[in-house]
Amino acid sequence: MGPSTTLKAEVVHAVREEMAQKLADVVFRRTELATGGHPGEAALRSCADLMAAELKWDRCRAQQELAEVERILRIRAAHSSPADKAAQTGVRESQRL
Repeated sequence: MGPSTTLKAEVVHAVREEMAQKLADVVFRRTELATGGHPGEAALRSCADLMAAELKWDRCRAQQELAEVERILRIRAAHSSPADKAAQTGVRESQRL
C-alpha cells in the first residue's frame, strides 16, 4: 500500500479473520501501516477502500473512518518529541542546524 510494507492481504485478513471493523484499528494496531507516522493519503485511501468493499461501507462511512484516522495522526504528530519526528524523517538530532 503506497510506500508502506503493509500488504493488501493483511488488511483483508484483519477484516475477515480478526473481525476488524474500524479503519483506525487496522491502521494503528493490526498492521504496521502507521508505525512510522503518517503513511500517506494514498495508502490510507487504499486501506479504506479495501475495508469498504469487505464491510459494505458506503462512501460516507469510508470518509468518516478516514477522518477519524487523520485526526488521530494529527494528535500523535502534535504530541511526538523532536527525536520522534527526526526518526520519522530520517534526520538525526546531530544533523540539525
